[in-house]
Amino acid sequence: MRILWPVLCVWLLSSAAHAQAASFTAGADYSTGDYGADEDTDIIFVPVSARLRWENVSVRISVPYLSVDGPGDVIPGDGTPIVTDRCASIQFTRPVLFERFCQTEENTASGDDGQSSGLGDIVVAASYALPADITGDFGITFEGRVKLPTADVDAALGTGKTDFTVVVDAAWYGSTITPFVTLGYRIFGDPTFTDDLGDFTVDLENGFTTSAGLTLPIGDSTALTFAYDYLQKSVDTADNIHELYGAITAPLNDVWGITAYGVAGLTDASADVALGVSLRYRFGG
Repeated sequence: MRILWPVLCVWLLSSAAHAQAASFTAGADYSTGDYGADEDTDIIFVPVSARLRWENVSVRISVPYLSVDGPGDVIPGDGTPIVTDRCASIQFTRPVLFERFCQTEENTASGDDGQSSGLGDIVVAASYALPADITGDFGITFEGRVKLPTADVDAALGTGKTDFTVVVDAAWYGSTITPFVTLGYRIFGDPTFTDDLGDFTVDLENGFTTSAGLTLPIGDSTALTFAYDYLQKSVDTADNIHELYGAITAPLNDVWGITAYGVAGLTDASADVALGVSLRYRFGG
């Protein structure tokens, strides 16, 4: 994995010259919540991404920087934290693993504040939009995403496994207000940790994700987006995730745009609140 990022950079630079359109985005996201545990987990997520498009096909690469402060039961994932409950599972049965991965009052008092930071898992996505002469006023896009295990497992920044997500997006552009719906399915790799007693594997559950909402224009180029998001639980002991999402998107000039958003969690497995902002630069068609 050490050579993966330089290889992606070389490919990105060589492909950008031949793409019909390209955009580059940088953002910052802060989320906090207890995710059903006794202590909160705070996550700062700073992704930098590039998207290239050739007619109806696009490819996106996202590289995040992460900072995580929490007990260790929650690991950042592809845009949504993954509840693993690994610390609750090994607290009394695997003390060496618990001391290695999990935050306790004892090691907080000894100077370990439970915070870690570094490179997150790189995400590569490819999508295909059905031609407009087939879909009419509807827009239908199919996307596949791969989360590569580039984050530090020992620092609880990633699971150390490759995850896959397939998504279908549909939107209707026949009126001023644009309703949309998304259906996805997540396939997790099960993280494995080892001590002198052997391997311990967290069995993560694959599951569906859905989102439904609408985009409402205000003014010539500014738009509001509201959505309800659902993600199926990743472990038996957690709840399904239900969230409300709101965002405003506005252009800064012909090539720069900004999006600010907020998320409110509705279940214990959700973040209590998340706030974020992103800047986008685009060129081409």
